[in-house]
Amino acid sequence: MSLDPELFKQLIESFSTELDEHAQAITKGLLTLEKNNLSQEEHDKLIEIIFRSAHNIKGTSFSLGINSVGDIAHSIESLFSDIQKKNKSILPEDIDACLNSVDKMRNKFNEFIQQKNNTQPASNTPSKPENTSLHDTHDYDSIRVPIHKIEKISSLLEEMQVNKIAMTEYQAELMQLIDIEKSTKQLHKHIQDVTNDLSILLLSMKEEVSQLRMIPVGNLLCTFPRYVRDLSHELNKNVELTLHGEEVKVDKAVLEGLKDPIIHLLRNAIDHGIESEATRKKLGKPEQGHITIQIKEEQALIKIIISDDGSGINIQKLSQIAESKNILTKAELERMSNNEKLELVFRSGFSTKDIITDVSGRGVGLDVVRSNIENLKGNIHISTVPGENTTFTLSVPLSIASERGLLIKCAGQPFVVPTSSVERVLLVKPDEIVNIQGGHAIILESKTIPFKILSDILQLENHRLDRNEKLSVMVIKRGGNILAFLVDEIIGEREIVIKSLHDPLTKIPCVSGGTLLESNQVIMVLDPSDLMTYALKQTQANHFLANTQNKDKTAKKHILVVDDSITTRTLEKNVLESKNYQVTVAVNGKEAWDILQKKKFSLLITDVMMPIMDGFTLTEQVKKSEKLRDLPVIIVTSLGTDAEKKRGIDVGADAYIVKNEFESSSLLAIVSQLV
Repeated sequence: MSLDPELFKQLIESFSTELDEHAQAITKGLLTLEKNNLSQEEHDKLIEIIFRSAHNIKGTSFSLGINSVGDIAHSIESLFSDIQKKNKSILPEDIDACLNSVDKMRNKFNEFIQQKNNTQPASNTPSKPENTSLHDTHDYDSIRVPIHKIEKISSLLEEMQVNKIAMTEYQAELMQLIDIEKSTKQLHKHIQDVTNDLSILLLSMKEEVSQLRMIPVGNLLCTFPRYVRDLSHELNKNVELTLHGEEVKVDKAVLEGLKDPIIHLLRNAIDHGIESEATRKKLGKPEQGHITIQIKEEQALIKIIISDDGSGINIQKLSQIAESKNILTKAELERMSNNEKLELVFRSGFSTKDIITDVSGRGVGLDVVRSNIENLKGNIHISTVPGENTTFTLSVPLSIASERGLLIKCAGQPFVVPTSSVERVLLVKPDEIVNIQGGHAIILESKTIPFKILSDILQLENHRLDRNEKLSVMVIKRGGNILAFLVDEIIGEREIVIKSLHDPLTKIPCVSGGTLLESNQVIMVLDPSDLMTYALKQTQANHFLANTQNKDKTAKKHILVVDDSITTRTLEKNVLESKNYQVTVAVNGKEAWDILQKKKFSLLITDVMMPIMDGFTLTEQVKKSEKLRDLPVIIVTSLGTDAEKKRGIDVGADAYIVKNEFESSSLLAIVSQLV
């Protein structure tokens, strides 16, 4: 195509957005047709929408030379042309084929972009920045802005320019008349008036710009009905998704951050919650399971309520798992309410799933969902009725451009902590701090809260504190954990705008960014999640209160790795030993079985295809053994068919990893969950 390269790039970017919009319209129409509960008028209207979208894609694709996309769109157009003419009826296999075609169009478009990038001719002219090349599409790379909003911002900019010019003129006059008191006072008043006007304009400008970033939640939700349909078919379940509140608008950055958590919760609902059709029928439930996503706007928050009518969560089973994994003691569990026990599902490595599969997350649990939501300065709550339903409620700010922060002083330096993570602040007497298991804690509303010194966590020199005076303490709640931190002083709360740090400051522990105070002083904003992580890892008792050390005397976990490939078992051994596990290796199932009779292990990791005794047989013998039946088993194999995975489940494996999908992080995540 002999178009100017810069013009062609703009056309491609425009078509990228157009392709997404038409693909979404086709997908939504197909999924609605599949329900087969439409009036004739509604049916005909949907057929027309799908036909028109395919026609538009075809025309633009061919005009840009993207024939591979145009050919696919033409096949959809032809099918729905026949349906319009009553020459054909829509069949289930037609819907499957068209949905696959939508996916192929996106893939072919990305292949076209990649090919263009790889074949761009060399040039003697200076190279341009990389955003001048064609790039793969992304759901949120661009947004459409109404003309009237741009005109509003342009108008504000013009007014600001007028004020800027006036300020410049007044400043020049002030310099000339600075020794004339009367004129100076008059000029000061003019400057003050213009400054006030400028402040109002800046606030209006900020509001208009923030509105530009607001896009409908429906832009994200429109992809989920297809996702639910495909996953439920994969798991042989019958599940329908209903959406409410798609018109609510939210900041683009918040919307991007919500995608993964919502997908994870939908996957959990289908895999863990919704029963099979046969089971639901026996229970007297409708054979089709139902998931609802409801979006609500409440003041400056957006609430996403995800409900399913599945089996609910068995709180007694949660308690048993928590006790068996040594997460909590029986006595601690007995003191907890049911709501507190429900919060256990957000603990790292906690799972109610008997076997870890690709669908259930391969060892990645709801702790990741909570972490992602908290990164958006939000929170997540769970409620359930066993046997009937489960509901997750996500609450996040509509915009993350600015937030409230608690200004504190630590080791003589000012810091800010996001208010969204601060549970409360208080003053405590030194004698109110109690010793618990080598550490310290405060008692707050009958609850024991671990007590840490913030300067220790930040590795700052601790200023001498008067033990006869009350101590300033902030209580932080994050990721299901709650800790109390000693600080020098609680200064107060204020609105802050967090700015990311640049190299070499990007990797400072416990710091998420910087913010500017009224005095133009830049101070560090502390990361509550990092503070929690470092504080919980701290093994030394608070030196302000004690000089003793709480040394971790826990023995290394011992793992048996079985694989006839020296490369694989060496890789797995090195990965595990890098995380401080003790590892013994065996070359086949028979050797492993003999070793298991003599030594005690925390975990068994085995291949399947091995001489003398294969991994399935080894796993089966372990699970039938009265002595070894509680030993967790992970199967790591190149056998990846559904039948082979089912065999792994049948013989009692606790997790199944396919070698061609193997990553050390995945293995370690599952190991940490099982040992």
